[in-house]
Amino acid sequence: MVDNTEISYSTSDIVDILKDLNLMVVSFNNIAMASVDNEEVKLAEDILKFMQDKEILDKLASARLTLSAPFEELEDESSINLEEIMSKLPYWSQPKNR
Repeated sequence: MVDNTEISYSTSDIVDILKDLNLMVVSFNNIAMASVDNEEVKLAEDILKFMQDKEILDKLASARLTLSAPFEELEDESSINLEEIMSKLPYWSQPKNR
């Protein structure tokens, strides 16, 4: 259960996160569309290269840290338990038949 406790973020933090998200969404779409139009585009390889070159996992971890920080301050006075909520997400795992 998530309550309606208000939290706030600095404008610069939100702008940075939105820039990173936009970089990812537009670039992943561009790579996917290029793979449809060009047989020589290797979707998985190009996505991996982009993620490594642009340090996408670092950007995502930083966004997660920024977005979760206010919840840590509310931990004692709020019914929100991010750790529990996150533990219930359908994380990817390698299929057993591979």
